[in-house]
Amino acid sequence: MVNRDGEDFDDGNEKGDKKQDGSEFAYTFRKQMDDDDVNKFDFSEVEIESPGLIGLLRKHLGHYPAELLDGSTAYFYGPFEHFVHSWETLLKATMADSSDSEETMQARDDLSTLLKDIRGSNELESYFKNRENYLVSKTIRYDFLWTLFPPGAKVYARSFMNEPQIFECVSCYMARTASEHRGKVAFVHCAAYDWDGTAFQRRAYTFKIKAFEAPKAINTLPCYPLQYYQQDNGNYDSSALERSLIERAKSFIRLCVKQDDGFQYGYDGHVVIQSKRLAGRRDPDLVSRPLLTSG
Repeated sequence: MVNRDGEDFDDGNEKGDKKQDGSEFAYTFRKQMDDDDVNKFDFSEVEIESPGLIGLLRKHLGHYPAELLDGSTAYFYGPFEHFVHSWETLLKATMADSSDSEETMQARDDLSTLLKDIRGSNELESYFKNRENYLVSKTIRYDFLWTLFPPGAKVYARSFMNEPQIFECVSCYMARTASEHRGKVAFVHCAAYDWDGTAFQRRAYTFKIKAFEAPKAINTLPCYPLQYYQQDNGNYDSSALERSLIERAKSFIRLCVKQDDGFQYGYDGHVVIQSKRLAGRRDPDLVSRPLLTSG
């Protein structure tokens, strides 16, 4: 438990429950024990009551639902994805600014103490112990795969016809405990815009990553954050790829969106054919064949 002076406070309660009036503390950090075994750790929990700290977090956790921080009290649970995904941003938010009010200065101090508690939590102690090694070597353990995929992140993957594409990450779901890893997969939920025949719509994509034992190079995963994209010369730079995909997208849009002269075009190559008349028929010749037409 931490008071508003940023000092540890022990109220004699093993679970760190706050005082009855709740007025003395910026937040309460609890280690919840298993219901069936009081000596077995279950999960960590943070209960935040400081309006200043809640406001500071609301400002820097923009990719998460606003309702998380809309009330007078906010709750977060281990492994504290919201904080890990915004770790560098939150560290910067602890730094004082000359224009800070007294409340903001106190909120920054509270946030600094909170980040220390989260860093040392049962769920994240091992991750932060090795975090610098992961960043330098550009590798990750399966246990911490979720740390790579914050909401809103650009994700590189190959989807339709194995063509490279950039997606927006929505969420990542995976097993949390070591006993669940074998035979399990992580699901990275993404989104991108695609043509449905009449309009461009935001479409959901899900990529699966099978569990692995040893640390793995991030850019060998079926999908991974765009900053880990590696060029043929070994450089980690996605700028050329992004330019190429933008040009490809522009061409695709021109083909999809109706022009003044209609939809008659000339093609030289193979096309995918699908119609109500052909629905249900399994004819490989109808899936991909030369299209004979004239513009």
